[in-house]
Amino acid sequence: RDAIEDGDTNFTVRMRVETNDADYAAIELDSLEGVNEEGAEALDYSAMDDLADDALLMALQARIGDHDVFGYQGANSARTLLFGSVEVHDDGTIESIYNGDVMEAPGESILAFMRGFNTEHGWPQGQFDRIDPMVSDLHHIFPCDIDSNSARASYGFGYTSDPDATGSNLGSSLTDSRDRVYQVRPERRGDTARAHFYMVARYTFDNSLEVGFDDDDFAENGSMEDFEEAVLRQWHEEDPVDEWEDRKSVV
Repeated sequence: RDAIEDGDTNFTVRMRVETNDADYAAIELDSLEGVNEEGAEALDYSAMDDLADDALLMALQARIGDHDVFGYQGANSARTLLFGSVEVHDDGTIESIYNGDVMEAPGESILAFMRGFNTEHGWPQGQFDRIDPMVSDLHHIFPCDIDSNSARASYGFGYTSDPDATGSNLGSSLTDSRDRVYQVRPERRGDTARAHFYMVARYTFDNSLEVGFDDDDFAENGSMEDFEEAVLRQWHEEDPVDEWEDRKSVV
């Protein structure tokens, strides 16, 4: 269910077996048909209006901390959903978050890889040891062309010496002392920023995690560099939530 006034929408999840075992590799799985029903009520966050800092983060974690975990590998994984439904536009294509390349939705991560796409983690997965639930959290993973994914690597986000560039690029920071930052193209800067802020809200005070995570190289406390946070706040203002991001958030 979702809270968007678009009626009931049919969807299809296509699956396949990913394995090195020849006895299972040829197994064909039937597609799953479903309906995204209209009518769910949006969550009410008004009780948090007067909260700030850690109190706000703890309240947000309590509200959103029980999301479904699909895992990162396999036929029913988050990557299958990513390439098969969550990131599929109305014209049947998916788009690379960093360079805007499009291709017909492959439905499966292995097919996406064969066509030059893979999965980008907004919050670098090496900073939480590549474990669930973070590694498969659909709120911060995006389809991405392989070259852009490689270029971004695990660099923090920021403005480079060409802040008005129409495409994403890697360079020295224009606003602080960082040697390398990744500047996202204008159309997706807000998406990137909000995904980062979501990760802080969702996991900083999650006591169930088996590993700490951070984006500041100092402490495993779910924090990010002040320099990066300042840039991401600007990106949030530059690129407000649009219809696509709003719709995707409740798929």
